Amino acid sequence: MKSALYTHVSSNRGLDASMVELNRMMCDTVGRRRLMTLALLEIDVGTRRLSWVNAGHVFPLVVSATGIRELEQSTYPLGVRREVDYSICEESLEPGDRIVLVTDGCIEALDADGEVYGWDRLSARLEELAQAESKAIADGVAEDVWGHLGGKPPQDDMTLVVVAFEP
Repeated sequence: MKSALYTHVSSNRGLDASMVELNRMMCDTVGRRRLMTLALLEIDVGTRRLSWVNAGHVFPLVVSATGIRELEQSTYPLGVRREVDYSICEESLEPGDRIVLVTDGCIEALDADGEVYGWDRLSARLEELAQAESKAIADGVAEDVWGHLGGKPPQDDMTLVVVAFEP
């Protein structure tokens, strides 16, 4: 899938067309009961437009001077149904906006008592770090999630990416 993603995105077919083809490829080659979530995002620095397509992945977040907002788009993960329409969503970015992407392993991280880290805790931590630089946001959230785990190994993969929009 990584090679297919690279091929489709680098050919400039568009986020939506790439997602449709990746989904068909999953359905045709991987078999039933196998799925993958994926969010594709593209920033046009000249027009300050963020475009995205989401296939069942945790909603990306935008941390801005006006608060935190989810980039919602509810669609099937790749591999669930062969014919799915993945449409592009768009919105404007302002200088200093940061885009935060996490996997469900971060949100669903369990502490020793079985309590999940959760959206509320992530949102609260992002609000505390809203004026910080991207690296400080990434470090602060990562430390908080690992602290929540309390030395317990994670049950799922955990990925955190913070992208700053600085035209």
